[in-house]
Amino acid sequence: MSIEGEAWNSIVEQVRSLKSKEEQAVQNMWENFFTDGSLFGYSRVFKEMIPQYSLQIGVTKVKADILLRKGSENLFVVELKRFDHSLAEKNEQQLTSYMLCLKLSVGVLICNKIYIYVFSGGKTERLEIPFVKDDLNGANFISLLKKGNFSPDKVMEFVVAANERKARIAEIEDVLQKLDVAALIKEYLMKQYAEDEIGEAMRKRGYPVSASEEKPAPAVNKKAASGPVFHYGGSLKAKGILTDEGFVLLKGSEIKAGLQNSAPGYTVQDREKYANMIVDGVTAEDILFSSSSAAANFVGGSSLSGNRMWRTDKDEAPKDFKKSRE
Repeated sequence: MSIEGEAWNSIVEQVRSLKSKEEQAVQNMWENFFTDGSLFGYSRVFKEMIPQYSLQIGVTKVKADILLRKGSENLFVVELKRFDHSLAEKNEQQLTSYMLCLKLSVGVLICNKIYIYVFSGGKTERLEIPFVKDDLNGANFISLLKKGNFSPDKVMEFVVAANERKARIAEIEDVLQKLDVAALIKEYLMKQYAEDEIGEAMRKRGYPVSASEEKPAPAVNKKAASGPVFHYGGSLKAKGILTDEGFVLLKGSEIKAGLQNSAPGYTVQDREKYANMIVDGVTAEDILFSSSSAAANFVGGSSLSGNRMWRTDKDEAPKDFKKSRE
């Protein structure tokens, strides 16, 4: 693991320890991070890291939580919120107003995740980085914003490239979902085995043998839950639990109206299948999904990562919790 990767994992651990602390504790923590020589390396003494930097926006006097500088040159500005707060539009507007006032092309908003903002080609690009260990973007965040490494152009390239990669992965997931995997498996096995033998084996392994053959939805068994309650990370209020059968979206969870173009084919099918279980945008009963990602897609109506969208009160992702049980 790289030095930045180890440093990122250390930040994640410390952030989790301050999950429910007030903003001043968050402020102190990030001031220490930015002035730590093993992390970002800015000097407090030489005012390369300035906390509570005063700004005049119109007739209003405001204070940016942290301004990072090199000599007399402003590099980027940071806005901080409590680690248990989700992204809000007013926070975005607050940060971008600071960026415009200071004539900066890079800004960072830190709440329950890190959001890097860059002004690029007349538009604003945003990259989301969750506080998850071994996250490559987290390690790059440290490397790119470190004193001596910082370059607005490099940060911009990183954000644009990371978002493009995310979009490509979503496209691949969509293609994989649309592929008739069962037919491909059957075609491969037909070279060596009889069709009825293949069909029986595929049914035993849970594969549909034909397009019209669907597995019945298994009954929800909450007694088999193997972990705590997970909360959906977006603006919607939704909860779920892990069970031996999969991921259960709990009754009373909010569901986003409509579907985005990125929504996988199976999410479209799930929305149709469970339409009678959604009343006024809220689930009327528990719904079992094969994975946390399938549940996240169902809630958000798009292609989403379950390990990014679902978190426990201790900021554990489904994959983190599974690892802790192994």
